[in-house]
Amino acid sequence: TDTRDIMLARARSVGSLFIRSTPTVLQSTRPFSTQEKKLERAKSPEQWLDFLKQRGTIGLPAHMGFEVVSVDDEGVRAKIEVQPHHMAPNGYCHAGSIVTLADTTTGFGCYSRLPPKAYSFTTVELKSNFIGTANVGDVLHCEAKMIHGGRSTQVWDAVVKNGEKNIAFFRATEIILYPAASKEVAE
Repeated sequence: TDTRDIMLARARSVGSLFIRSTPTVLQSTRPFSTQEKKLERAKSPEQWLDFLKQRGTIGLPAHMGFEVVSVDDEGVRAKIEVQPHHMAPNGYCHAGSIVTLADTTTGFGCYSRLPPKAYSFTTVELKSNFIGTANVGDVLHCEAKMIHGGRSTQVWDAVVKNGEKNIAFFRATEIILYPAASKEVAE
């Protein structure tokens, strides 16, 4: 449990970027009240789509041109159009740009599926395999699906495509964050 306690402490200190906030105060780090959490869990896929589109206008997702395309029971789909700032010095799309697309898509999926009493999450492990690349002007699509949804962790898989061609496979493990008073829920 020492490793788990260290991971939880790190997640709490780093995870504030993704702490739940109301759609009208997107940059707030204040966790939802109980009533707000109930409202949040009642969101329809269309409401989640609108909410996550708003979240995509903040920070790195905004810089990357990240756009959420759809949210449903199957998962989350998003895209970016490859721009010059996505490129590596070798003239191809930088792997970090593709990882950002996949990590943000899986993160938004996790955020939309947090268990009761959880207020946030943070990525604790990710793995990617690249089998292709992209050029400026290409549109990359990512589809993320939850393959494990527990009280302490979620595991998400994502596929990134350039047109019809798979170019990357991605797996992310997310640790679920709970308020300190509710820590026993995660154990």
